[in-house]
Amino acid sequence: MKQVFQRHIAAALLAIVTAPTVLLAEEVTGQVVKVDAASGVTITLPDGVAVEVGDPVRIMGEIPGLGPVAITTPWTVDSFDNGIVIASPDSSPTGIPQPGYTARIETNAQAVSVDAMPSPESLSMYLAAEELVRDGEPAQAADLYRQAAEMGHPGAMTALGVMYSFGRGVQQDDARALVLQKRAAQAGDLQAMLRLGLIHAVGFGIPADFETAAGWFRQAAEIGDPTGMLFMFFLYEDGKGVPKDFALSLQWLKKAADNGHVLAQYYLGEAYMDGEDDILPKDPSEGERYLLMAAEAGNSDAMDELSDYYEQRNPDEARRWSEAARDAGRVPDYLQDPRCLGQDECYRPH
Repeated sequence: MKQVFQRHIAAALLAIVTAPTVLLAEEVTGQVVKVDAASGVTITLPDGVAVEVGDPVRIMGEIPGLGPVAITTPWTVDSFDNGIVIASPDSSPTGIPQPGYTARIETNAQAVSVDAMPSPESLSMYLAAEELVRDGEPAQAADLYRQAAEMGHPGAMTALGVMYSFGRGVQQDDARALVLQKRAAQAGDLQAMLRLGLIHAVGFGIPADFETAAGWFRQAAEIGDPTGMLFMFFLYEDGKGVPKDFALSLQWLKKAADNGHVLAQYYLGEAYMDGEDDILPKDPSEGERYLLMAAEAGNSDAMDELSDYYEQRNPDEARRWSEAARDAGRVPDYLQDPRCLGQDECYRPH
């Protein structure tokens, strides 16, 4: 089992089991991610670490030439939830903490290992929360997601993270959202990997970090997710977080299209129709093939492209696709924006 936080005493090696494993922590280390006007701090803790309300907190600043130096004033834990600690200073602090500072918390709380498999109870809570979301009850859903997340259910973690990102059923909180998505992604949840990639690529509540975004998108893509593949296309095309490589970007675009991503099929169809800088030869028959994939999946832009393509070649087909595009209507904005994972889940800077 990987050691994820510092201790004054060594922890015994534990076998991974399906039931929660209890560890005794004396001092845990986290990172300050947010500071409010009253010098209250939001701290993220590693997976599996727990603290209690009332635990004392020391904030450590990195001083050049001196290393970590504690701010004299202590803080106290006000709340703890899913890896997020809120703490306030005991008095007017002698120094102002900054995001990135280290937080050391003395605690006798028991930490539950995150190696435990999600329980049937957590699955039931997760499914009940999904139903509440469909019924328009986000606050009740958030409560069930939270309980399931605390039991280690990755799907509940990422769903709750979305609620914190967009303030649905809970107060909007980028720091909590980030921690939840990271926990879920580390547990293997594909949607959390995509969301982390978007959060870092867009700078959704945090500074943009394309290298980190590329890492998460690549993980999703290598598992076989076409959205992750599409974003690898974008990153290699622009040289963001990875070396600029147009040939490699087109390979990722083709993988996304061949794995069923409709927007990628439309992009690739257009690319074949026009040819791309001697890297992708002009090939109208391949362009037609990919545009047909996108059009048959309902993409009206692809229908319009096909109508233009067939205008001189096959007037009946041109008319058929023109009518289909008119009947389908304009592609909704969220379906044209790859930053959107759903109609109400678009990761744009805020």
